[in-house]
Amino acid sequence: MDCLRGYIGLKGCGEVTPPASGLYINSLPFINSVQLSNLIDSDKDGIQNVYNDIETRALLRFTDDIEAEFGKRFQLNNTLESINLTRKLDSTTFNPDDGVKWKGFTVDLRPYNDAMYQYSALSLISIQSLSFYANLNDVASTNEVAIFDLTSGEKLFSKIITIAEGWNLIDVYQSFSNDMMDRSRLLFCAIDTTSITFASSTIDPFLSNQYYGTLRINGATAVDDTLAILQTTQLHGFSGIVSQNCSFEAVVCQNKASFKRTLLYCYGYEYLQEALNSDVLSSTTTSMAQSNEKLLPEVLADYKAALMNAVAGFNLDTSDMCITCNERFQLKEITP
Repeated sequence: MDCLRGYIGLKGCGEVTPPASGLYINSLPFINSVQLSNLIDSDKDGIQNVYNDIETRALLRFTDDIEAEFGKRFQLNNTLESINLTRKLDSTTFNPDDGVKWKGFTVDLRPYNDAMYQYSALSLISIQSLSFYANLNDVASTNEVAIFDLTSGEKLFSKIITIAEGWNLIDVYQSFSNDMMDRSRLLFCAIDTTSITFASSTIDPFLSNQYYGTLRINGATAVDDTLAILQTTQLHGFSGIVSQNCSFEAVVCQNKASFKRTLLYCYGYEYLQEALNSDVLSSTTTSMAQSNEKLLPEVLADYKAALMNAVAGFNLDTSDMCITCNERFQLKEITP
C-alpha cells in the first residue's frame, strides 16, 4: 500500500518536512531513537534503514489485515477480468525502424464519455507480464520496456532487457496505484523499438469496445517521450497479460487520517518484532528483550482494536461491481 509510505515519519533523522499524519514511530512511548539505533547491524547501515525495513513489513501486514477486516463485512470480487493478448503474429516478416520510439498498447479503465470517472473506486489495473517478439538480427540489443500513466506522464515501471530471438518475456506482477488522487486509469505499456525491427500483430477489436466496467485495450504508439498517443489496431509484436482487480486499498488511500492511529500501532508492533529477533547483542538490547516481549501482545491488541474500529466506520455501497453482497443464505426446515 504505497500511498501510505512516509505517512508515519521518523523523528530526528533529518526530515525536511513533517509527515502528513503528524505522527512519528518514535513518538510511541516504548520507542526512541536510541532503541532504533541499537538495531543497526551489518545488514542495516543506519537508523533510516532500520526504519525502512520496519515500514515495509508494517505496510505488508497492514494491507493484509485491512483486506481481512473489510472482508468480514464485504465480500470482494478479487478479479473482475483477466485478458491474455496472446502471442499471435500476423506474419514473421519484420518491419524496419520507422522513427516511432514507443510501441505497445493502452489499458483504459475509464468509460468512453467521462475521463474522470470509473465504474468502481475499488478497481485497479494489474499487469502480470509483457512480451515482445524479436528478430534474430536484433539479438543482444538492449531496449527498455516501460509502463506509463498517461494522465500524469509518470513512468510507473521500467526494465532494460537484452533482446533474444523470438518471444521475450518481461515479468511485471504489479498492480497500479489505487489512490483516487493519482490512480492509473489509463496506462501505456510499450517497448522502445529504436534501432530494432518489429513484427506485425493485430489486436482483437473486441477488446477496444468496453462494456460496463470492463477494460478497454488498444494498440498504441508514441513517437517520443512526450507520449502523444496514436491509437492503432497494431500491437507490433508486443503482448501482455492484464487484469482488472479489486482492492480495499482505495478506501484507505482516500481516507488516510481515519487509519493513522491504526497504522502507528502497526509500525510499533513491527518494531517490537524487529527488536525481539535482532542479531545485535548489547547490554541495552538484552535488558529490553523481556520488556518488549511483554509489550508485544498488548501492542498487537491495541493495533487490532484500532483496526476494527476504523473499518467499522465505513459503509460501502454493496451495489459496487467490486463487492458481492455478503449475506449468508440459510435454509431452515421445520420438522414436526
